[in-house]
Amino acid sequence: MYIHRCAGLQSSLPGQRVRLIGCGLAAALALSISPAQAQIGFAPALTFGVGDTPRGVTVGDLDGNGTLDILTTNLGTGTLSSLLGNGDGTFANLQNFAVGSRPYAPVLAELNGDGLLDAITANSSSANLSVLISRGNGGFAAAVNYPIDGTFPADAAAGDLDGDGDLDIVSANRYSDTLSVLSNNGNGTFGAPRNLVLPARSGPSALVVADLDGDGDLDLVTANVFAAGVSVFLNNGNGTFSAAQNYPAAAGTSDVVAGDLDGDGDLDLMTANRGADNVSVLLGGGDGTFGATRNFAVGNYPLAVAVGDLDGDGDLDGLTANRRGSGNVSVLPGNGSGGFGTAVSFDTGGDGATGVEAADFDGDGDLDLAVINGFASNVGVLINTGDGVVLPVIDSITPRRGPVGTEVTITGTGFTGTTAVTFGGASAAYTVVSGTQITAIVPAGATSGPIAVTTPAGTATSARRFRVTS
Repeated sequence: MYIHRCAGLQSSLPGQRVRLIGCGLAAALALSISPAQAQIGFAPALTFGVGDTPRGVTVGDLDGNGTLDILTTNLGTGTLSSLLGNGDGTFANLQNFAVGSRPYAPVLAELNGDGLLDAITANSSSANLSVLISRGNGGFAAAVNYPIDGTFPADAAAGDLDGDGDLDIVSANRYSDTLSVLSNNGNGTFGAPRNLVLPARSGPSALVVADLDGDGDLDLVTANVFAAGVSVFLNNGNGTFSAAQNYPAAAGTSDVVAGDLDGDGDLDLMTANRGADNVSVLLGGGDGTFGATRNFAVGNYPLAVAVGDLDGDGDLDGLTANRRGSGNVSVLPGNGSGGFGTAVSFDTGGDGATGVEAADFDGDGDLDLAVINGFASNVGVLINTGDGVVLPVIDSITPRRGPVGTEVTITGTGFTGTTAVTFGGASAAYTVVSGTQITAIVPAGATSGPIAVTTPAGTATSARRFRVTS
């Protein structure tokens, strides 16, 4: 659901009043899912290389061919990477574009009135925003850099903040506790920044533009990593904003997204809290105020959050990219009333997950995932199986050798409902510890070779052999 970086088009989800701008086909596809089933499952991640140490991700139709493409910001190289979609969930034609130093957040928005998606990056070390005008073929013109009035811009967003029909841009400046608003001149160039001030030691690290009070004007909300909460700035209708209203979340509030989580037609908030390993849900009152915080556990060190109807039941589900431990994304099934079930984890095809977006990459009508794996310098694409089937995957076996009777720990994903574990074809006694771990005993008659795990969805075979010793 494209509320995290954009604001403007009307949502087609029942009961939604979400507005999206500048996401083009991505918004239309992501929001057109019709209720069908209530299970969530993904095929094993496909990975596609990008620049060094990617940090943020967004999606949109960059080349106007009707399929979704992927854009990442890369800390290590100071670049923006684009991957053009083939329409079947695969990607090719990697291109890299120079931007400012250590870019954190990519944004897609139509900035100059030509109908094409342009790119914006928030560059943390060079304290500026890079604007790249689209060439219409998946490429961009050279970046034009605009200084912000602050330090460490960690995120950016675009929206028509002053109601003049052009998209303006705004940055969240972590170490100066400010937001910098740059007004569009009407042609994709921008004026001098003017600042909004947050309380000291807030640490604004993520930003959403959305109509939080239902008055037709776009408001702002920040995730504050040092203050463990969010700040809401309501638009006065002319691009100026009221003083911040502050609401608690949990330790290390690193990202925020808006969506109608309880189906009442008002926008609610969900935050990723890296210091608490959870997400916070704040239900909106429809007037720009928010209720008491509720927390739901996810994976280790969640840096990014997104929402979307992943199971086709008409309710928004939550998902987080979890940086620590083996690369994974947590999915929280929504119950339609603002609550969420137990998180389910899926492997992302690399380590250091720092960003996630949900969109229909293969054109089958359900939402897939794109996850940034910062340590692996790739994007993991998880295709929604549409039937709740989770294929088993073996990531590792420990130990890798031993005699009959040795206990072996098998880690991976999709182990729920396991029906058999075999060593060289010999059936073993096993215990399913969780959906990501099995312990098994090397059986009599086992021979050296791969270990296999079978579930109703299929059979996974270890990439490494287990050696049976005497």
